[in-house]
This record gives sequence, structure tokens and C-alpha cells, in this order.
Amino acid sequence: MMYRIAAAAALAGWAAIAVAQPAPTEIPAGQPAAEEQQRLAAARSLLSAMWPADTMEPLMREAIAQGVREGQAEDAESARQDPHYSERSRLVEEAIVEEVMRVFRDLGPDIQSLMAEAYARHLSADELQQAAAFLTSPSGRRFMASAWDAEADPDYLREIEALEPTFEEMGRVIERRFNSATAHLPRIGGAEGRGGNKAPGPLAAIPPRPAPPSSAQGTADPERLAAARRAAAAVWPAEFFQQRLDVVPVVDTLLALRIRELGIPLPESLGINPDDTFGALVIREDPHFRERMRIGLGVAGEEVMRTGAAIRPELIRILGDLYARRFTLTELSDIERFFGSPAGRRFTLQTLPMFQDPALWRGFVLLLPRVAMQVPALIQRVSAATAHLPPPPPRLETPPSGGQRQRRPRRVAAVQAPLSLGG
Repeated sequence: MMYRIAAAAALAGWAAIAVAQPAPTEIPAGQPAAEEQQRLAAARSLLSAMWPADTMEPLMREAIAQGVREGQAEDAESARQDPHYSERSRLVEEAIVEEVMRVFRDLGPDIQSLMAEAYARHLSADELQQAAAFLTSPSGRRFMASAWDAEADPDYLREIEALEPTFEEMGRVIERRFNSATAHLPRIGGAEGRGGNKAPGPLAAIPPRPAPPSSAQGTADPERLAAARRAAAAVWPAEFFQQRLDVVPVVDTLLALRIRELGIPLPESLGINPDDTFGALVIREDPHFRERMRIGLGVAGEEVMRTGAAIRPELIRILGDLYARRFTLTELSDIERFFGSPAGRRFTLQTLPMFQDPALWRGFVLLLPRVAMQVPALIQRVSAATAHLPPPPPRLETPPSGGQRQRRPRRVAAVQAPLSLGG
């Protein structure tokens, strides 16, 4: 359950910038101060437009609460054994939501600064201003609102669920390619497979899948449906999937962090030198780690982009059908106009390089000690909220649903790339 809580909180955390006051932002060395300040100001305006304060806090709360509810729903055994399960679940959910919201209000200014710096490194002030202008327009605000509640649309949800086998096959292809490419390396701890010594199987192509029927065909007029498909194609341009997905520089940057930089005290009995880097610790366990990492991340990056390019027509159809149900012709025209413009295309295409920005992720990782420091308070708040209830019965470690977890469908087409990277 805690994994799902953390995942929901992490997704909601991007929105914390909307409910916090801006913090001073460091100007990268070597940039003219006036120009950089202009870019940073434009980046902050864009972030406020992407996550307006009047709508983001309720969305954050719901995202965190949904993560808690999903985790609790998986624990069917406790629900049967605990007579106070409903009340306990409600109190736990309320306590976690309030505590996580408090943490993200505290982190919000720092997240805003990191994101603003990243946008300012990748987009010009004019591009940032044009993006903010669109997202604060009536059509842009409707676009963002649709992005956040797309999963409430049953047709969209059904069609996204139908893509799941494609992503599962992509995972199998990645595993086979990784095993093949690392077969020459020694095993880690004698384990097969992920160490790279499993006999590689043939690479399977992603199987073609017939498109499920869509209600948009019957409910939207042809003109609006055509406009919606054009808007969707502008939102997901083919060039997006032609880019290189390479997170090796990000991982290298994080591995170069020294233990002491995270500010987490370690017992001397562990024998870890706080001046060591994380990379040095990993390499002691596996001298071939960097090669495995380079191969694994390279294969994964290639297959993710290959799969994205292969399913792009399906994404455009799904997203176009959703747009046809949600937007007017005027709104569709505005969406296509912005994302088809030079600034709109740059806004989309620079999303991938921005989220591969080592400086951005180094900043995020350095925030983790502040998050870790709040875990005791979270536990204490949950305990206090349920202190009047009898202890729950001993938990039986039986996997739910015959050992299979129920997974939510991937939100791959709800919004365009700059606003949600397939979350």
C-alpha cells in the first residue's frame, strides 16, 4: 500500500508548485543575468499556467487519496477479518492525505525553482511566454482540465486498457535484448537472467491489434472528429518519438553524489565512508555495473521510443476521439494552432530533453532527506488517528486475486507529452 501512496504523492508533488510561494532561483553561471531572469520569470508563469492554484490542491488531494484507496482495496483479507476496517481505512486515508499535503507545501518552492530552472535551460523566454499564453486562455484551461480527468471517460479508459498487452510485450523485448547484450558479463551473485547470462530468445515484434470500437465515431460530427484528430496529431508529433531517450547521464550524475550530500546518518557498523559516492558503493558489489547500466538503459530507451512510434496512430485515434467528445471546434482549432506552431512544437519536443536533465534530477534527489525526515510524523499521525480503535487482526500474507495485482491502466494519451510523460 505504501508504494501506491508514494506513487500517488509523487505524481501529485509536481502540482505542489501551484500551492506554494516562489522561492529565489539560482541563476546558472555563464548566462547574462537580465536574460536569465526573464527566462526564469517566464518559466514560473508557465508553471502557474500548467498547474493553476485554484484547481491543483483538490486534484493533489484526490490523487493521494486514490493511491491510498487502491492499496487498501488490494488488502481484501484484512477487510474480511477486521470489523473496524471501513472506519480504520477512512481515518488512515484522511491522515495520510493531510500529512503528505503538508510535506508538499513545504517542498513546493524548491520544486518550483528546480522546474523553472529546467524550463529556462531548454526553452527561450518567448517560447515560454507563448506556452503560458495558450494555457491561460479559455481553450488552454479546458485542455488542462481535460488532461486531469480523462480517466473519468469510460471509452478512453477502455481503449487505454486495450493497449496494455503492447506494453507488456515491450517489457519482454527489453528483457530479451538486455539478456542477449550482457551475456558476456559475469553473473551477479550466481543469479541468472538479470545478470545477463540467460540464453537470449528471438525478439518478438509488437503484435498488431485491432482497434476497439469507439463511440466518438457515432456521436461526433465528421468535421469535429477530423479537427480532433488533427489536434491530437499536433499534440503528439511524429518527431517526438524520433528523439533519443537516454537517461544514462542522469544516472551517472546521481551515482556521482556523495553519501554525505543526502544528509542521512549511517551507523558506523556498516563500514560506509560518507565521502564515497553511490557509484563507488555499487561498483564494489558489481564491477561491471556501469556496463550493465549503459546496456540496460540504452535498450530500454530504444524500445520505449520504438513502441511509442509504433502505437502513435493508435494514440492519435484514442486522443482524437476523446477530444471530439470534450472540445468544441473553436477549442480544437486553438489546440492545433498552438501545438502546430514553432513555439508549441518546441514546447512538446523539449519535454524529453528536459526530463533527462541531470541537474533537474540531482535537485530532486537532494530533496529526499527532507521527505525522509517527515516519515515519522506521517506514522505518528496515522497511529494517533486510529488509536481509539482495537488493533487490527494479524495480517495473513496471502496475495490478492490469486497472486495477481490489479493494475490501473497507463495514462498514455490523456495529455500531451509536456504535461504527462505517460504517467
